Amino acid sequence: MKLSPALSRPSSVAGSPAIRASRSTSEESPGFHRPPSVADIDASQYVGIEIEALVVVPSRVGVGEALKVFTSADEDPVATYSVFLRSGPDASKRIGDFATCLEAVEYAESAMAYQMAQGVHWTRGGKIFDLYCVSGHPDDLRFLGRESKNDSLQWVSDPAEAMVFNRCAGHGKCPETFLPDDGFRKHPWLAAQVRFARHRKMEETSATAVFIKTMPTHRFGASFAEVQVDQGFTLRLLRLQRLCISKRLSEVRVDAAPRRWGPGDVRADLALSHDQLIVTQATFRFAARSAGACASVETCPQNIVAFLRTVRAHRPESGTLVVEEDDCGGLAKGTGWKDWPA
Repeated sequence: MKLSPALSRPSSVAGSPAIRASRSTSEESPGFHRPPSVADIDASQYVGIEIEALVVVPSRVGVGEALKVFTSADEDPVATYSVFLRSGPDASKRIGDFATCLEAVEYAESAMAYQMAQGVHWTRGGKIFDLYCVSGHPDDLRFLGRESKNDSLQWVSDPAEAMVFNRCAGHGKCPETFLPDDGFRKHPWLAAQVRFARHRKMEETSATAVFIKTMPTHRFGASFAEVQVDQGFTLRLLRLQRLCISKRLSEVRVDAAPRRWGPGDVRADLALSHDQLIVTQATFRFAARSAGACASVETCPQNIVAFLRTVRAHRPESGTLVVEEDDCGGLAKGTGWKDWPA
């Protein structure tokens, strides 16, 4: 995961006096926290995972700066989005800082999915879920900007730059300060940021052909599956993953085929049919079998978050993207692709 130093990207609301958040993690050291691998987290010590937006405030001891949980439009711009692990009602530990809300959410999703696979179910939380932004006309998904004044409204496309409100009473301004009661629609701030960031990345990334190697035990002459990764495939993959997580399913199988099984015309040679896309809480893979079930092929499972991140970062001039089991890093040129028949 690409990480940026904390405090490097102010990305939310500006305002005047800060309101203290009533939780043990309301003031933290500004130092950057690099998140651990999700596999290294001892799940037995924690009961939940939380995401928070943090702002910089003067330290209570009067020396330097500290971070506190962002709760209203009256506070300074967000400095970092952080992930906490909760060990009790009033005890939580900040384990990672991220420059964007999407990065924090993807890390938290990976951690939850990994623990679910181990049979541990964390609760999800954070004061960020109390925050929302507003849009005007139903057909216009621009948001009221954080620089808006009563006599001069600002509209922005990126919800990270929107004015943020708190659904809990007593936290700063209300939308009615700027707009009539029936003149706005509320949007959860975290969800709006994630949707916007993912949509923008999809628009920036055209369809990419990815070659996923097959499992040695499920090969039968097929050494790879060519998958066309575009916006439609990405949205379907994420939707099925969310279904697994929300319903606590071990996997979901849908009828879907890769662009082709290779090399050559393996599909015809093996009479393959019954193609399926198999999605779990953390991974996906393709599988197919022949009509008589005498042959079956299956790709190496891919971690969804790592796979999509690798596809987004790939550049066509680097060669064809080839991935193995949880690898998502191998490039065609110089990594054995020349030895594969097309």
